[in-house]
Amino acid sequence: SALAISNSAFFDICFGWRGLCVEPNEDYHKQFKLTRSCAFAATPVTGERKWINFSMAQAGSHVIRADFNYQSTFVGSKRVRERHPDMFKATTQVEAWTVREVFAAAAVPRSIFFVDMDVEGQEMDILSKWPWDEYDVALFLLEIYSGPTALTRGIMEIMRSRGYLHLFRIGHDALLIKDAVWEKIKTQTWTE
Repeated sequence: SALAISNSAFFDICFGWRGLCVEPNEDYHKQFKLTRSCAFAATPVTGERKWINFSMAQAGSHVIRADFNYQSTFVGSKRVRERHPDMFKATTQVEAWTVREVFAAAAVPRSIFFVDMDVEGQEMDILSKWPWDEYDVALFLLEIYSGPTALTRGIMEIMRSRGYLHLFRIGHDALLIKDAVWEKIKTQTWTE
């Protein structure tokens, strides 16, 4: 949903942050356009541009990958499958773009304060091909604690190798900050 289960809605609506929301599920497009001020991209994002099978199920729309075990993730959990039996049935062929392509099309600035990534198991694919030399991101919020532990470790290794520190876990999400940003702010005195 553009509001109910969106981390970015808080920053958009409450703080007036400008940003880019990427949501390929057509069921949510109208709500995004009516309730959000962010720029909008309607394409799925993967590590490379390609045609993919995409599930348009309302709860947990996602890329369908033959090499990924969804049973071991929140999306494929028994509870979710029972509540949303159409989750793996309502698929369509769509063209997925890379982060670089989506950012270029939306004229995203090279310096980004915050990226919230909830891509239902595609984190490793996207982060392993992220345009690190082109976009400087201070904070990442990654939904990585709903999948296999090995996947979470792999994602955390990518982030550490790119100079990010894991600050804390919020539910299924990990908040990571760039080391240089952390060094700058950790000694600051905060006042109300």
